[in-house]
Amino acid sequence: MATQGETCPSSGHELNNDAFRIKAAQILSQLESDADEHHAGPQRSWVKGEILRPIPTQDAPQYTQSDNSSKRSKSFDQNGFILVKNFVGEREVADMKEQMETLADTQWDPLKKTVAFRTDEKQIDTQGSDDYFLESASRVHYFAENDALNEDGSLKEEYKSNKTGALNKAVT
Repeated sequence: MATQGETCPSSGHELNNDAFRIKAAQILSQLESDADEHHAGPQRSWVKGEILRPIPTQDAPQYTQSDNSSKRSKSFDQNGFILVKNFVGEREVADMKEQMETLADTQWDPLKKTVAFRTDEKQIDTQGSDDYFLESASRVHYFAENDALNEDGSLKEEYKSNKTGALNKAVT
């Protein structure tokens, strides 16, 4: 975990987990609020890519705003993820992080196959041109942060001793 005063090796920015958590909570709260509001005009499903329109039918029950599963479904459809608060306890989170570090240290060889998970304009080129991304649905695969890789795709020196940091800057 980042401590007060620690800096990111690649960007030089100060790392502060409390600041990350506060900002993440604000963003998630806004996304949940946006999913609850009725927006003018059609909305597109993040998952299916279809225009979302309420079409009342006898077979499709209409949910009220108080229906949590409907809110979660709508939020997932619009944003591509949902937040389930208190899904696991602190011990389980620590165990998952420890297991993730063990897997990264023992199974991931950045020299063999290193792929960056992208969400920018190069996403389709990167994830759409290789089965590695699709195969990750059923097996553990490793995707580095873009900032953790050199131009040639190799892992930057500052991440070699902390592979977990190269995989996900949010958990380091």
